[in-house]
Amino acid sequence: MTNSSAEHTAGQLPRSLYGFEVIDFLGEGAGSMIYAATDPISAQLYALKHVVVKKEKDQRFVEQLSTEYEVGSKVSHPLLRRSVELKTTKSLLRKVTEAALIMELFEGSSCEMRPPSSVPAIVSIFRQTAEALGAMHGVGYLHC
Repeated sequence: MTNSSAEHTAGQLPRSLYGFEVIDFLGEGAGSMIYAATDPISAQLYALKHVVVKKEKDQRFVEQLSTEYEVGSKVSHPLLRRSVELKTTKSLLRKVTEAALIMELFEGSSCEMRPPSSVPAIVSIFRQTAEALGAMHGVGYLHC
């Protein structure tokens, strides 16, 4: 595996992670780097969220990925991204040193990048968010 955080900071993308070819950098947050990646066998495009454990407290980001995978693989709703696979690398002592969550890739932009232009647009976003959260609640999950 490669240390994508260091490589991206240096202006370079990792070529591959967990057998997926990295195509582009999408964003970062919650201790992870998010990439557009493709499966070289199927040519399917995915979002790949990658966490590298640098300090002991970074384990919480791996736990978040694991929970996200669990929820994303059990909840099916058109407004929620489906989780496909969770991959991990472990040390000799069986501690996770890095992990990747493979998810559906969808096109869109954040409200920060493209703010809604009207009150009805804002209401629509809130309605859709509530609908997606309702789907999660329907199977017993709460978003914190």
